Amino acid sequence: MNHSLYIKAFFAFLVVFGSGALSGSLVVVKSMREEQRQPPCTKSLSERMTAHLTAELNLSDQQQKEILPYIQRTCDDLGTIHRQALGNASAAIEACHAVITPFLGPVQAAKLAQCESKRQQFLAMECGYQRVDNSDCAP
Repeated sequence: MNHSLYIKAFFAFLVVFGSGALSGSLVVVKSMREEQRQPPCTKSLSERMTAHLTAELNLSDQQQKEILPYIQRTCDDLGTIHRQALGNASAAIEACHAVITPFLGPVQAAKLAQCESKRQQFLAMECGYQRVDNSDCAP
């Protein structure tokens, strides 16, 4: 009788542990997706970098003032890199759509155009990216 009680307790433990692992994984994935949506170079990034370096390196106020322009320049560079990457990725997706559209029926082509419109809206709303034209990928 005790043996079956231990088996039931073990399986109950596995179910609770598995549920916790699954829900924890979902939270991590969701938070990672949210982080990826935000452009990396913002005022808050500069502030976070400064705060982190101040705490880790025990920087004085004078040192903070001296390094702030370099941190801000780095944030600007990161923003440029992010926008370029979005532009390159967007161009690759658009090129793919242009190539596959002739193979689609009219309804499928319309659906693809609708998907592309949603993707552009997502980039504009969530990432702050808007393609001006085919040759200029800056927001």
